[in-house]
Amino acid sequence: QIIWISGPFKGNASDSTISKVSGILDALPVDEALLADKIYRGDSINFIHPVSGNNLSYDEKTYNFLVYSACQVIERVIY
Repeated sequence: QIIWISGPFKGNASDSTISKVSGILDALPVDEALLADKIYRGDSINFIHPVSGNNLSYDEKTYNFLVYSACQVIERVIY
């Protein structure tokens, strides 16, 4: 399901800039978050993203596995 379309943006526009400028965060309900990649790690409230670091706990590794698995499904749908 497509939930938001915005743009066009130039090729060098970063994803985090687009999320701020597009208006999607204003439309996002308080109890929902968007699946995202590591570029969004500065906004853990609005975006579900992988945990970064070298010494991750078992729970963090499991969390990352679930996030990456969901991202792979989405990438397969896009292509």
